Amino acid sequence: MLGVEQADARGPVAVTATGRWMFLVRPGRPLRSELDHRLDVVRHGLGSWIPAAPSRTLEGPVRWAVSPERVRWRLPDAEVVQGLLTDALGPVREPRVIVPRQLSTARRGA
Repeated sequence: MLGVEQADARGPVAVTATGRWMFLVRPGRPLRSELDHRLDVVRHGLGSWIPAAPSRTLEGPVRWAVSPERVRWRLPDAEVVQGLLTDALGPVREPRVIVPRQLSTARRGA
């Protein structure tokens, strides 16, 4: 496998009006386990769809942050992009859920 610094990770990137970034990559790779557990990362595949720029959705326009023309219509390898995303996003922080005392099961059962 090529190191991230040796591989070309440039590819088309679309951005929604709500700020969601969509990195278009070559198909065929599963989502890395570090990304699979994140609620803010979604892998699209066979049977799913994304709005392509320039499109208008209920939330607003979808635009290209990096247009396909700029990268000569080449899609990067998914593994390379996922490696960069893993490094950029860092580890998943487990959400700390605080249950008010009056709603705890111990107090309701009493």
